[in-house]
Amino acid sequence: MLRCEDLVDRVLAYNPKAEVSMLRRAYVFSGKAHKGQTRMSGELYLSHPLEVAGILADLRLDVPAITAGILHDTVEDTDTSTEEIRGYFGEEVALLVEGLTKISTMSFPSAEDRQAENIRKMIIAMVHDIRVILIKLADRLHNMRTLEYLSRGKQIRIARETLDIYTPIAHRLGISIIQRELEDLCLKYLHPDSHREIAAKNPEKQQEQELYVREISSLLADKLKELDIRAALTAMPGNLYGIYKKMVNRQVPFERVYDVIRVRLITERSIDCYTALGLIHNLWKPVPGKFEDFIGVARTNQYQSLHTLVMGHKGHPIKFEIMTEAMLRQSERGITTQWKYKKSPRESLEQKTERFAWLRNLLQWQKELLDSREFLTSVKEDLFPDVIYGFTPQGEVRELLKGSTPIDFAFNIHTEVGKQAVGCRVNGRPVALDHVLRNGDTVEILISEDQTPKREWLRFAKTPKARARIKEWLRAKEKERSTEVGRDILKSAFEKYNIDTAVLDDETGFQELIQKLGHHDREKFLENVGYGKVTPLLAVEKLLPPREFRRLKKKEEKQRKKEPRESPGVGIQVSGADDIFVHLASCCCPIPGDRIIAFIGNKRGVSVHEIECPLIPELDVNPERRIEVTWDPEARIARPVRVRVQVMDKPGVLADICSAITAHEANIGKTQVSAVGENTARCDFEIEVRDRAQLDEILLAIGKTETVISVERVKGIEGTKLSTA
Repeated sequence: MLRCEDLVDRVLAYNPKAEVSMLRRAYVFSGKAHKGQTRMSGELYLSHPLEVAGILADLRLDVPAITAGILHDTVEDTDTSTEEIRGYFGEEVALLVEGLTKISTMSFPSAEDRQAENIRKMIIAMVHDIRVILIKLADRLHNMRTLEYLSRGKQIRIARETLDIYTPIAHRLGISIIQRELEDLCLKYLHPDSHREIAAKNPEKQQEQELYVREISSLLADKLKELDIRAALTAMPGNLYGIYKKMVNRQVPFERVYDVIRVRLITERSIDCYTALGLIHNLWKPVPGKFEDFIGVARTNQYQSLHTLVMGHKGHPIKFEIMTEAMLRQSERGITTQWKYKKSPRESLEQKTERFAWLRNLLQWQKELLDSREFLTSVKEDLFPDVIYGFTPQGEVRELLKGSTPIDFAFNIHTEVGKQAVGCRVNGRPVALDHVLRNGDTVEILISEDQTPKREWLRFAKTPKARARIKEWLRAKEKERSTEVGRDILKSAFEKYNIDTAVLDDETGFQELIQKLGHHDREKFLENVGYGKVTPLLAVEKLLPPREFRRLKKKEEKQRKKEPRESPGVGIQVSGADDIFVHLASCCCPIPGDRIIAFIGNKRGVSVHEIECPLIPELDVNPERRIEVTWDPEARIARPVRVRVQVMDKPGVLADICSAITAHEANIGKTQVSAVGENTARCDFEIEVRDRAQLDEILLAIGKTETVISVERVKGIEGTKLSTA
């Protein structure tokens, strides 16, 4: 267990004037509060807050933050109150401990809601005082270091949460020393076999790299000396999780990951970085397109360095990262190198959000995106950035996600520019709004006051800001339209039952009516009628005498039975509604066994889609239009599915495929065969199946046919491929 005096020595080493008496008092206070408590490892509970404080001292935080680290569990896990903390240690420490306690003590009905609200709380805490999150990261790091004492189920849950939330936050704050250790520990518990393999083989490879770097150093040393540049070269150790990701992404064994030697060159001044870069490119041939200048344009987390890939010594590829000592400290400790808390413990909100644009975005989204699924998607996209940089015609740098389009660029400039975008010029040439931008493009957005956001923009808008603004505008227009539709529906119902429609214009009378129905907001009521969530008959019933209402309703039902009617969507159960028309979307043709999502359509019916339908981004604009549906397990109805088969063009091939389909009791509706090459053909079938299991059996059977190259289910624009090659 870390001793209090060891902690004091660490703090005094970087801050000789630190008020260490507060640390000693916190040690005694925490020891008394946690007296009798032990951890799963059997150690005294006090060992945990002390280790957390030690991590914070290694990050060189101020005394109040380290004190809060020692006290961080006292309010949550003991009888200590925030008022006691405030009385003994002051307002600043009390607020830090209170912020940590609020993050920890939360309960939510679903894992998705819990994760979304956990992130919301942390965003608010970050805005209030970033030190809260630094302490939380240190707390999570020590918990991960001691995870071996928990059950396997808890290990997996905590490691997954750490990888999803805490490592990306550490990355965004630029604290690579915490990020890398958290990632390695997550790998240990999520993929133990891979962790053991890499950990066993890695030391030998590291030694090989170090020997190679020594040879490079001797080649570079004299050249650097001639240019009066003092520099040090070190082999960059790859963390285990980074190696694992490369193995998975590239589908290569461990040995292939080390095909590039990574070297870090540390200089004294920024100008020396560029001089050293020129020297390296003089000695070895640079690989085109593999140079990045993160000194001129720093990454979002303030990381700075020059990256270049060269064909180096003995023909081996070398990736150089060239930076100064200050940049190295920044890359390891991130934000903790920038804020001098003893001088300015509380920056204004504007200063904090200006320092971290991504934090400003997250704060905005947590206010705007009330739907948990939408909020989580936006946050994860922003916490895991794969960025490019574009330029305005005036030379201003704009950071975007990789894959962004001119629409994203337009909304990045200003919301009004995005709304009015009609065209774009990239590097002086006209392009469409769905054109994918590349790093370094100069982008000019053309606007018109007559333009408004289009629903189809959601197909190619990449950044959370652009998508949120487009959805916001579409929601407003949709709400306006639904309110008008709701009014028209009520008016038609009133006329049908001979009720005076003047009540719709009588503000007092209409308000009394909707209050009888349990509603309070006039616009919201009309909107719900327009969506089909509230039937107009409820209002009619309140305005007619009971006997007259029953008579007219019975008459209407008799009339409806005589009229031909489109059958409802048999096989789908709609939550909270029995008499509602349901149809399965033709764009994705969902079948039982598919994960589905449903929306109330513009004509008050319910449209059911497969969860991965390519049109979902356009449809899922307003969470209020979503309605919960499930497959009816009792329904056994054959449903059409499109299947595409690529075959070798040989006699009898069509008969073989048809036999494979009918052998599994499926009917063939339509068939179309077309040649696609000299010796290949494409067969498109529409077949009727009961559910996903039957379809999977059919696809497998078709794939086993000798002449079949590939078979896929076609869902509108896309298909899920099952290759036999």
